[in-house]
Amino acid sequence: MILRSATVIDGTGSAAFGNGEITIEDGVIRSVGKAAEKPPEGGRLVDFGDATILPGLIDGHVHLQFDAGATTPEVVHRHTFATDAELAMRALGNAQQALGAGVTTVRDCGGRLDLNTQVRAAIDSGEAAGPRVLVSGAPITTTSGHLHWCGLIADTEDEIRFAVRRMAQAGVDFIKVMATGGGMTPISNALRPQYSREALTALVEDARRLNMRVAAHTLAADGCEYAIDAGVSTFEHFRWSVDGGIDYRPEAIDRFDFANQSINSTYTSFDRDRFSAYSCLDDVPKESTDELRDRYWFIRDAADRGATVTTSSDSGVPNAAFGSFALSVIAGMVAMAVSAELAIAQATSLQAKAIGISDEIGSIEPGKRADILVVEGDASANIFALRKPVAVFRDGREVVRDGRLEILESERALAIAAD
Repeated sequence: MILRSATVIDGTGSAAFGNGEITIEDGVIRSVGKAAEKPPEGGRLVDFGDATILPGLIDGHVHLQFDAGATTPEVVHRHTFATDAELAMRALGNAQQALGAGVTTVRDCGGRLDLNTQVRAAIDSGEAAGPRVLVSGAPITTTSGHLHWCGLIADTEDEIRFAVRRMAQAGVDFIKVMATGGGMTPISNALRPQYSREALTALVEDARRLNMRVAAHTLAADGCEYAIDAGVSTFEHFRWSVDGGIDYRPEAIDRFDFANQSINSTYTSFDRDRFSAYSCLDDVPKESTDELRDRYWFIRDAADRGATVTTSSDSGVPNAAFGSFALSVIAGMVAMAVSAELAIAQATSLQAKAIGISDEIGSIEPGKRADILVVEGDASANIFALRKPVAVFRDGREVVRDGRLEILESERALAIAAD
């Protein structure tokens, strides 16, 4: 298959180029470059005209089992009192909404125990359409701690190590720990760490022994610093909050392992909804974009010091519906004061590297899996084009066209049809 479009953004952060052509064979990108006058013989040409081809988006922080209700009590109630079957169906539906909006990979950062491994298996087997799913299982938290209602409580170092092993044995892709309290659990304290530096170090050591990365929920300043020193892989939110504001500590950033640690900045409803009524950045009131940029000054400083910053949505939490990740990418472009190409890289290749799958996906380069998004217009000139998906490919197969989800036929279904 040969895909052509007026604009190609390869996801590496490099400038977009025009009149592009991507050749795909057996689900893998074989070549990328300027369109030839004639396509190779035997290939099927799909010309998207004035559209942009870019890598499928990667949302590195979602909660597939949450329903994005209007309030925290609603979301918690509908999770706590749902059956496993109800949560699995909700998770699959949310994953499909994300795929329809051009998100070809999601990293689930916490739900009920190991339930989402079943959702991942259904998609991987072809029994259900959906994006690639990376699963953490339940987040490790303290008694009465943030998201304790997901079911994985560990207070002592021995309990923490057991919790890591429990999730690893269940087949998760990475470990999630609540290094601080959070807003989804009012009884917890978002301004204080939940674990000591030593406890987090023990958790990371055991996860590394099992070849697993660790994502740490970090809202409080002390929790951010403890997580840096413990060696966690990704810092979710990374807010540095204290009573009265932000206590950002640049000296802690200087202890970063820049090759193996990264910041996953989550732009949820408060950040991204300001863009929903507009079709280009120039139309958004300057006071709104200035306010957003001012609130993320410390993450820009961390990036200036060498830290990799990626973009995610926290979809599933209150008012953060699935299917709107494009708005989070727009918010990331504004908050980080970067180009459209770099904003897209923060939601594709840089995210893939941060979560450990950059050998497979994240950019339009030869040898990568053909997870591709096609959007209307030139996304390098107007990033709001990401809100208008034309087609979505997973492993070189078109799974979404004009917002309609195609059914992925499994080998079993094809065999039944053949009979």
